[in-house]
Amino acid sequence: MTTVSSPGHPELEATRFEKNLSKYYIKMDYNNPEHKEMMDMEGLKEWVPGRISGFKQLTEANEYLNFFRKIPRRIIMTNSSFLVSLLGSMPRSKKLLTAKRKLNKGNLDISTYQEILDEETKYVVSLQENNDIDIITSGELNRDNYVSFIAERLEGVTMMSMADMFDYIEDKQGF
Repeated sequence: MTTVSSPGHPELEATRFEKNLSKYYIKMDYNNPEHKEMMDMEGLKEWVPGRISGFKQLTEANEYLNFFRKIPRRIIMTNSSFLVSLLGSMPRSKKLLTAKRKLNKGNLDISTYQEILDEETKYVVSLQENNDIDIITSGELNRDNYVSFIAERLEGVTMMSMADMFDYIEDKQGF
């Protein structure tokens, strides 16, 4: 077993990250049609592994400021120097994306969509629990993206697809 040393996890198992994260994201192939749609929605051509080293200055600043000691102990589930949580949205499954499109077009009732959303959210929560995430989130699965989330709440704003916007672009080649 490969281990790495870090101030928060003296015996952090690198293989745990490889097994769990690689299984879901890093091994995704943009050329695989089943992966391409989701990767396009996330604006990615490939997933790359994050690093777990090189945070010495941040760790020292955290220790100096006692930053995480200000967080109630009930929230902290690990002995890590840093809390781990999701930032942003988790990728949505093809099933959920299809359901959202059908709901928006009036071809799916809200209760059926909500059942699918609840099922997918439970899965996202279980992924986080199984990977020792400290602060569990819903994964923001109900949200299309930041722009649509805001646009839906603004009067007089119409969401446009890339194809719709293309008609308004003078330099189509550059776009």
